[in-house]
Amino acid sequence: MHDLRTTVTLLLTVWLKMFPSLFKNVDSVLAILEKHVHFDEVKELLRIYEAQKLLYKGPYKKEKLFIVLEGLDGSGKSTLAKILTAKLKGTMRTSPPQCLTRLRAFFDGQEPPLRRAFYSLGNYVLSYEAASELETRHVIVDRFWHSTASYAIAENDTVGGPYDWPEDLLKPDVVFFLAVSERIRAERMRYRVLTGEEGRLKDDSLFRERLYNAFMAMRNPGVMKIDGDLTVNKVTVNIMDVLKAKYNIAFS
Repeated sequence: MHDLRTTVTLLLTVWLKMFPSLFKNVDSVLAILEKHVHFDEVKELLRIYEAQKLLYKGPYKKEKLFIVLEGLDGSGKSTLAKILTAKLKGTMRTSPPQCLTRLRAFFDGQEPPLRRAFYSLGNYVLSYEAASELETRHVIVDRFWHSTASYAIAENDTVGGPYDWPEDLLKPDVVFFLAVSERIRAERMRYRVLTGEEGRLKDDSLFRERLYNAFMAMRNPGVMKIDGDLTVNKVTVNIMDVLKAKYNIAFS
């Protein structure tokens, strides 16, 4: 038993050294943020999180589907999320949630551990928002934990895996990954003002490869690949077909 505990501790230590920005639960996120409370933006982030936590009156009875759309920038996530939300008469959410939008520019300029902590805590804020809605409406999310984790993993030379969903975070029923060729993705991104990470995706093929592999290494839930090179209508139909077959969902 002692040897087993020693082995587990050693493996966890190695894992944390390899992926210092990949958080396994909310406590590990808060531990990073609490080291940076000298920043007003960190204080505000923690205030918003605590406020959302207080508003949470769960556990709620989950009656509807929690659907996540993932993929690299330019894969069509936002467009598909809007279309599916309309067809399902659901609610669309984005990660980070709207209540954190004003803080995003600050955290995007920080080092990876603090930047990832912002996006990770944003996932928990979003989960509190979505939990009550799932009693009455389907919730469709543009990016969630898989994105946060995959970008953190892709910062390293080795992807490894598999990687499990955090046990304390609201889990999606299905995660669609919109897989697009680099030619199509670059076309769609041509007229966007690129962030630092988007610029890196454009210029660094190895980073793109690691990022894709990280998404594929996720499990419990894993991602369901959808061909994103097709027309928007065809991609929508393909996703709808999956939802109809697997969950007997009716569309408007």
